[in-house]
Amino acid sequence: PICNEFSRLCMEKGISMDFADMSSVRHDMVGDVVLAAAKRMVDKKVSGVVFHPVDFTDAMSEINRQTLRLFSAAHIPVVIIDTDVEALPGESRFDFVGVDNFEIGRFAGQHVIERGARKIAFVTWSVMNDNVRRRLDGLASAIARKRGVKLTGRYVWQSDEALMSRRFKSSLPDAIVCSSDLVAAHVLNLLRKIGKKCPQDVLVTGVNDVDIAKLVSPTLTTVHQPCKDIARAAFETLLWRFDNPDAEKRRIMLAAPIVVRESTTR
Repeated sequence: PICNEFSRLCMEKGISMDFADMSSVRHDMVGDVVLAAAKRMVDKKVSGVVFHPVDFTDAMSEINRQTLRLFSAAHIPVVIIDTDVEALPGESRFDFVGVDNFEIGRFAGQHVIERGARKIAFVTWSVMNDNVRRRLDGLASAIARKRGVKLTGRYVWQSDEALMSRRFKSSLPDAIVCSSDLVAAHVLNLLRKIGKKCPQDVLVTGVNDVDIAKLVSPTLTTVHQPCKDIARAAFETLLWRFDNPDAEKRRIMLAAPIVVRESTTR
């Protein structure tokens, strides 16, 4: 959705867009492919870049730094979206547009606690990247504020599916807070396989509010990622940066409200 909206805005303004997608690249090839794409854009002398940092490989920090060094050395403005990156040594931060992932986790935690959950599990997809860590920290903050509430488990779907199946059969938490809607959809399927019902037996939440949240059964309570607003803010920031190359860096954090649906409604 972010890419679609950004593309629409470019077309509206008569701006051509180069696009590099890493979602289908093998993890061990990501670094080479990202850097090759960045070098191609530098060689083409693009006017600016909107960069979503790599966040699904163990080498992600170094890949992101090398990529940003290429653009920085070529004096190409960069707006980072979704996952912030530490400033490069000797340089200031880049412009950033995203949401507060700590607040996302806290909102989800508060929501299920308000609906009576006292034992809460957290499930993510694979790598515990910075965004997911912040969401877990936010969830932990909500739990710490309510006496008698505890985090009963932290699970990684790709490695812990069988473990969750065994544990949830014998000791089901009151709520399962998931790091994304995709993870939540898999959790709902697992619950059906082991004979547990949502929301009657356990509450489930996701993050992103993508199409799958309304297609699964029960429909999914989730924290809405304002994708179009992120795209618009990044687009406007990049255009502004062209005219203000020496201005202080912008850090724009957008609201991410919770959308309540059937998976937490009893």
